[in-house]
Amino acid sequence: MPVRQLGYEVSLWSDGAEIPAYKVENVNDKTVTCYIPSEAGKEFTVKFRNEPVVGYGAAFYVHMDGREMQGLSVYPYECTTMKGVYETLSAIRPFEFARLKLKEDDEEGGESSTSVDMAKLGLIEVRVCRATLTPDEYGSGEYRPRSVQAELDAVSEKAKKVGWHSVSLGKTKALATAANVPRITYIDNKDQPYAIFRFRYQPREILEDQGIIPARPRSSTLSPGPSTGKRSRQDDSSDRPHKRRASVKAEPGPSARVKREAEVVDLTGQREPSPIRVPEDAQGEVFDLTDD
Repeated sequence: MPVRQLGYEVSLWSDGAEIPAYKVENVNDKTVTCYIPSEAGKEFTVKFRNEPVVGYGAAFYVHMDGREMQGLSVYPYECTTMKGVYETLSAIRPFEFARLKLKEDDEEGGESSTSVDMAKLGLIEVRVCRATLTPDEYGSGEYRPRSVQAELDAVSEKAKKVGWHSVSLGKTKALATAANVPRITYIDNKDQPYAIFRFRYQPREILEDQGIIPARPRSSTLSPGPSTGKRSRQDDSSDRPHKRRASVKAEPGPSARVKREAEVVDLTGQREPSPIRVPEDAQGEVFDLTDD
């Protein structure tokens, strides 16, 4: 189930299925934390739902391993999905779990030379700011792609992070959707968000060893009993060739299609966003692409 806080919902998805969240805990009135298992090489998306009581729009800012990745804004009572970092209006680099790179301890600079924020390694943080969104149908705009580090630098073996994962950006993918930009009036400052979601991710095996998530059942083999030196008729018949019936597992059905509505990519600082007009047949995907 999605993680909920103050009328907002956030969930992570991979291969068409929601990644389960474990040990969900409310740290304070606005912050909720949980753990999710990660799998190296798997792409994933972040889904948001804006169900506030007061009816404001919302801007969701996503940070991964200490890097601000992308921002999306959502109209009241609607949902949207962040698939990655936008390189252009029609192309993204998807989010992907990857094995954390390690370096030898005797390399120049040692552990302190890495650019990785070790305190935020393995953390996906979503900050939510309330905002008023006003469609600007006739505006013209300018797009400036945001520069995001595609993969983390290697960390020292002294950091004791062997087996950990990180988030990287996959190969560029084309999008078939167009974009437009609403006028956004922020109610909350980005540095003082209204709600915070923190997803701590690690490989399933590590989370199982730490007792954070239940261990998966393992198949057990029957040990042979003591030999009596005699063989019965039943034993003789077991030597004869026979057919085995293969067990068949039901294939999972197609996952429910998630409806995306009124999506806004938001990379603004303190300035007004640059509006971009879109054709009428666009799917309601909206970008705010101004620099800080």
